[in-house]
Amino acid sequence: MKKIKKAPKSKKTTDLDEFHKLNTKEAKGHLHYVCGKTGNNFESVGVTHAKKTKGTKNVPLQKNPDPNDKRKAYIRPALTEEKRKQYGKQLNGLGLSAEDKKKVWDLIEKLRKEKKTKK
Repeated sequence: MKKIKKAPKSKKTTDLDEFHKLNTKEAKGHLHYVCGKTGNNFESVGVTHAKKTKGTKNVPLQKNPDPNDKRKAYIRPALTEEKRKQYGKQLNGLGLSAEDKKKVWDLIEKLRKEKKTKK
């Protein structure tokens, strides 16, 4: 009797639009915009108040995603992929403005293409 091989699960990414805190040693509970889910992993970009992170310029947002925070906000131009359990619960009341959403999703698509070409 021949053994039947199962087809490998596709690594299809489902787009998401939500905010969570990332609880890793490096992120230390920083706010992240979760943009995708692949299997048990979330894909996200960090939200920060710093113009630069580790020598890389961050992308400025028109409006802070947190309506109670009047400080300037930036998106880190790097995709982070971590297990779902590393992220805290979804934070309600936060959101990107329409112009920021377009800018952020253009950046995410660019980063995803770069990630595919590296493999």
